Amino acid sequence: MAGIFSYAKTLWQDGVTAITAARLNHIEQGISDAADSIKTLGDSVSHIDDGVSLHKAYLRSASVLHLTGDGYQPYLMMSIHGVSTITARGSSDPTVNTLSGVDVTAKRGSTENSIDVTFKNAGATVLIISPMDFTATVS
Repeated sequence: MAGIFSYAKTLWQDGVTAITAARLNHIEQGISDAADSIKTLGDSVSHIDDGVSLHKAYLRSASVLHLTGDGYQPYLMMSIHGVSTITARGSSDPTVNTLSGVDVTAKRGSTENSIDVTFKNAGATVLIISPMDFTATVS
């Protein structure tokens, strides 16, 4: 995150470094700049790009993740257990590709354009990204 803003800190020494309005204002400005940078960074992270949707869900051992989107929609799913991709294809069962460590199964859901995803390694937060809007619910 280097380059967001810079701050020159003061080396404070008891009985040597004077507390002045200028130094206190320097601290206040540093705090203000840091807060502005955090807000800017947060805004850029939560809004990836028009049309890109991002959700997270906590999955317990018996959880099913329900994803509802368009008839054809790819999903990238990440957790501490690994990474996988799932591609929904209309009325066909979705395609699952495990990229690392996670054991995922997916099937057509009970509603139109939905898929039900289960994880063998549950008990973690899953981050789901897709280039199109979708909803994510857990049951």
